[in-house]
Amino acid sequence: MKRLRYVLCALTAFLLTAGPAFAQNEADKPAKPKRPAKKRSLLRGEYAIMASVLELTDAQKAELEKLLAESSAKQAEQAKENKAELAAAQEKLKAARKAKDRDAAKAATTKVRELRAAGVAIKAEYQAKIRALMTPEQQDKWAQFGLYRSVARRLSKAKLTDAQKDQVRKMAGDTAKALGKDLTDPGKEAKKAVTAATKKLQAEITEKVLTPEQREAMTKPRTPKKPKPEKAPPAKES
Repeated sequence: MKRLRYVLCALTAFLLTAGPAFAQNEADKPAKPKRPAKKRSLLRGEYAIMASVLELTDAQKAELEKLLAESSAKQAEQAKENKAELAAAQEKLKAARKAKDRDAAKAATTKVRELRAAGVAIKAEYQAKIRALMTPEQQDKWAQFGLYRSVARRLSKAKLTDAQKDQVRKMAGDTAKALGKDLTDPGKEAKKAVTAATKKLQAEITEKVLTPEQREAMTKPRTPKKPKPEKAPPAKES
């Protein structure tokens, strides 16, 4: 019994003396350097699709990332400068609508559009620069892809097979080639031509590519999305 007590006392003494020394040794160790955060690529979403579809070179990808970073920085700076003025204009518009004051609402709407126009202009400027970094062949290919995707989205209820997608892709390509410069021209007449050609293309696809079952599916209304459940009110403190 005495031997057990002696062992316990010795162990306690060792822990009391060794503990601070161990803690000191740990404190003396240099802190591990933090790893720098990995830079997230700006080539995601639409621009990741662009890089893949057009098979951009490494140099083009680097230039595209540079342009996206510049565009984002400029838009953020412009939004910061106009934030207070835009908020005030939006409040005036809200008040004018509530008061059913048409003149005041019109003036406030014009002001809101003017303040937002700068951001739209920056975006348009950089979209033009992004287009300029493409080769003429890549520009055509991207325009053709845009037309194909637009039509494919409208046919989403038909649930096209891979073979049908290939057919639609070819037909969209032929239409894009026929449209030529109109496909990328921002003018009103060019837009009308693109709209008419797109409607004609969709009608041809419906007739020549879709099955009777798919045509029927296209006429059915979309299934409405289920409403999100309402959040329960916070419990009252007793």
